[in-house]
Amino acid sequence: MNDNKNWIHIVIIVVILAAIGGGYYYWSKNKDENKIGDDEYIKQKIQEELSKMQTTIDQINPPEAPENEDIQSKEFKEKEATVKMKDFYNKDHNVSMQYPADWEETDLGGAKNVATPLLRENIGFFYLPEAEVDENDPRTAIVSVKLLRFVIEESVEISSLDDWYNYMKSKIDEFIANPLLSENYELLEIKKGSDIDGKWTIVEDYIENKLITGKDFYIFNGDEFYQFVTKAPNAYFANYLPLIQKTVNSFRVGD
Repeated sequence: MNDNKNWIHIVIIVVILAAIGGGYYYWSKNKDENKIGDDEYIKQKIQEELSKMQTTIDQINPPEAPENEDIQSKEFKEKEATVKMKDFYNKDHNVSMQYPADWEETDLGGAKNVATPLLRENIGFFYLPEAEVDENDPRTAIVSVKLLRFVIEESVEISSLDDWYNYMKSKIDEFIANPLLSENYELLEIKKGSDIDGKWTIVEDYIENKLITGKDFYIFNGDEFYQFVTKAPNAYFANYLPLIQKTVNSFRVGD
């Protein structure tokens, strides 16, 4: 790798010297014929040579991608466009969605048809397992999407996106205020997201244990809401985000 860079640098130096030498030669050859006003023309000719030189340099040594750009993410985005999706349907609440066909799906159990406010109901868990995933613990995954359902308190009135944002922000603030729950949690952002299935959506970005990136989606649906909990190790999250977003955006309530 270093030998290649040294060779490239030598070529660049040669090209620069050739451009300067060519410009000087042109000027010296015609200095007796040129008037004083022709100096600008000479400068223009030298600039043209430098422009040609830059084109040659770019061909030999293309500009490097920004340091923060994940080269693999392009491949993942291309894959996302053609990935096969599998259908999921929950008959208890008449909700449906799609997830990548090479992912696994499981039921995490727990209470069903929940009517108690803010009691979690597991709808589905979708994940891409590691090479040596423990079949008894599918939560050990490279990337995962969990769908939950909650009933909203009867005393709460939500009639706008702002109401929904303020409600969810208050719940997240309560979570953060409890050190037993939020000890390894770092909030990055709470924001109003694009509607999903025509429903108001709030998005929460966070880090867990300094190793896991999370993005949760809170989808308002009258007297209830659905929460997508999406997670992946920091090194994987950006690559899988297009598939995560495609999965979440496929969510539908009703027929």
